[in-house]
Amino acid sequence: MPPSFSSLRPWLSAQLRRGRRTVILTPMTARVGNLLYFWLQAHRAQQEGRQLRVRESEHFADWAAVWPAVTDLSIPRLSIGRTDRLLPVPPTHFQQFGTDFTRDELRTFVRQCLLTDAFTRVLSEPDPAKLTVNVRRGDYYDDPDLRDRYGFDLAAYLRAAVESVAGSGGIERVVVVSDDPAWCAVELAWLAEVGPVDVRRGTPVHHLATLASASNLVLSNSTFSYWGAYIAGTRSATTRVLAPSFHVRDVDGGAPWQHDPSWEVVAAG
Repeated sequence: MPPSFSSLRPWLSAQLRRGRRTVILTPMTARVGNLLYFWLQAHRAQQEGRQLRVRESEHFADWAAVWPAVTDLSIPRLSIGRTDRLLPVPPTHFQQFGTDFTRDELRTFVRQCLLTDAFTRVLSEPDPAKLTVNVRRGDYYDDPDLRDRYGFDLAAYLRAAVESVAGSGGIERVVVVSDDPAWCAVELAWLAEVGPVDVRRGTPVHHLATLASASNLVLSNSTFSYWGAYIAGTRSATTRVLAPSFHVRDVDGGAPWQHDPSWEVVAAG
């Protein structure tokens, strides 16, 4: 009996997808933290003369106006051709520092694609007397499945990280960037012992710009956090960054793979 068309379909698809262009199969719900790692991969490839594009997610348009260069690194879902090679996203999401990208490649991408006029307008000059704290909660703690994967004793970690920075002296005020300011008001009231506390309001663009403007930065286990630190570190070689020793429970035993080795790691359990 001859093979059915359905059984031949994977083989036929493989024969078609032998074009020069490769497309990263971005999850359609991917937000900016993950998108930036995908765009970094496409930028690296294009610097080497390879055709790599990132499938646009639902949140692509939120950032294309801020960073016009990402348009050339992306492709709409309906524009993916039958000959395009398809690249699934691995569990580490192309985020492994020193393996998926080098520090020089990261900083070249930041300078060429992210430090645009639209973004630099909302940046401020780093202030050594200010401590910036990013508190990522949201669906990490609202969604039971995500809480099992990403949740940890955030309050204890933040206290240890802040005390480490404040103990070095020179901190006069604190800026908090969070998707859960109500939680911060209750659980982080002790920040007032360090100095006046400013909980920032605004859009994700303004939140990212606040992190990217920091001299002293305490991160959460969040790709949004990491990119704030990457941009801040590109702008200033003296940026001090503290990050938790945990990212997600079901990859590599929880150990983060996105950290710049220059960051200070604080125990998080």
